[in-house]
Amino acid sequence: MSDMTLPDNLAVQLTEIARREQRSPEAVLETMFAQYQNVAASDDLEAEDQELEQLRGKFYTRARDYWRRVGDEERLALTDKQLAEQFWLFDQDDIPRLKSDAGSFELLPNPLAGLDGLLADATDATDLSTTIRETLKQSTHPQYGWTKRGRTD
Repeated sequence: MSDMTLPDNLAVQLTEIARREQRSPEAVLETMFAQYQNVAASDDLEAEDQELEQLRGKFYTRARDYWRRVGDEERLALTDKQLAEQFWLFDQDDIPRLKSDAGSFELLPNPLAGLDGLLADATDATDLSTTIRETLKQSTHPQYGWTKRGRTD
């Protein structure tokens, strides 16, 4: 626990709020801090939402540029709201695809998706971070030119 000195005007305000609500000044401060944290978390979520909307806008602009080049007037006319519901991805050829395109073209497998299976076959660990020390120990053995501060174990 630490002591804090408040300016007189803040101490008076805090004491008045505590008296009016029939609570201790500490309880009032705890409530204020909780409300502040909720507002800060809400602000963070709003900022993330704005960033996501900006990213979507960039994707939609890129998709519209493609549709303009190939003359696809129907897709070019889609609004951002419609694209938010219908847009799926850019395929390996950088062609924008809508959800309705699923199954109408061959989507190459994601090479990272196979990594999950590879790692699952290599270990029974559910949290691969638990095996990192053993993995590093094997790959950084002195035979590979590295020792742990002169140790060779």
